[in-house]
Amino acid sequence: MAEVKHLLDTAQLSKREVDEILELTGFLKEAAEKGVYLPLLKDMSIAMMFDQQSTRTRVSFETAATQLGGHALYLSTQTMHVSTDIETVKEAAIVVSSMVDGIVIRTEKQSTIEEMARWSSVPVLNAMSSDGLHPTQAISDLFTILERLPNGKKLSDVVVMIIGDTSDDHEVMDCVFRSLFRLFSVYGMTVIACSPEGYTPSAAYTQWINEQMGISGGKLIITHEPHEYIADVDFIYTGTCVYHDIGHSKETAMKVFFPKYQVNAELMQHTPAHCKVMHYLPGYRNMEITDEVWDGPQSILMPEAENRLHTQRGLLAWYLYPHKRRPAQELFNHYMGGAIDILTRIS
Repeated sequence: MAEVKHLLDTAQLSKREVDEILELTGFLKEAAEKGVYLPLLKDMSIAMMFDQQSTRTRVSFETAATQLGGHALYLSTQTMHVSTDIETVKEAAIVVSSMVDGIVIRTEKQSTIEEMARWSSVPVLNAMSSDGLHPTQAISDLFTILERLPNGKKLSDVVVMIIGDTSDDHEVMDCVFRSLFRLFSVYGMTVIACSPEGYTPSAAYTQWINEQMGISGGKLIITHEPHEYIADVDFIYTGTCVYHDIGHSKETAMKVFFPKYQVNAELMQHTPAHCKVMHYLPGYRNMEITDEVWDGPQSILMPEAENRLHTQRGLLAWYLYPHKRRPAQELFNHYMGGAIDILTRIS
């Protein structure tokens, strides 16, 4: 049986592993667009343990599991014993993983997901920790970029501007941005962190990113001015500063980030014609992106969201298929015959 691997953080993946996931995602997307769904996870079950709201992540994982021949069980942790003081995360991980073939979890703390993985006997996939990371979103976004590379460019040639709160030293750090920094640095991309003063990566985090960039040949640029490098940008990536009870208040967001760090028509006038706008969604129209850009020709927000499904298909297959049991037909026939014999005697 293959070694159990977990997806907790994009930083834990090698470039080769991400390449494999992206290749598989593209292959399965091509098949699906032709109406072909491969039952790679037939008879396999995935527990989806969520204690937060979700649209894209939940729908994409449940649909992907079905299309691969598996079954996803949506489990609100508020209805499970693990949400009380009667059962520990360790106990929940051991019990649930003994009954399913994979666990997809979305919760507040990254430490909870890591604790689940520590005690789980099946792959655990981080479907977002609001205080930490969102690796499945980041991998999907990389796939979206790969599909829309500017003519003649490789991933290592791409320039991405991440605009918004890119800091890491306070509670409202954007978990998607953190995962993107970690993933993009593996591919040698040029990443521009564009934020107000006080909302950029800390010195320690900047050093870590630069170390990764030094290996891959990438480059991290920190700026407070959206227009400073805009003429060289291939993709503008932004997100919401106001996310449920986690991010900034709307009052703070409007005071600190907008309109200077808004993706609007005036900013887009200075980009190359091929530049695309991305946002992980959900978001606030006319805050981080104006309607004109949100629905405009340079927006790829909807295809980006759709790619969550295609990427989850690739992720589930890559992580779970190696653990699928494939008994010999003779063994299957033995147990089928035995079960029928028992049931016949009972009836």
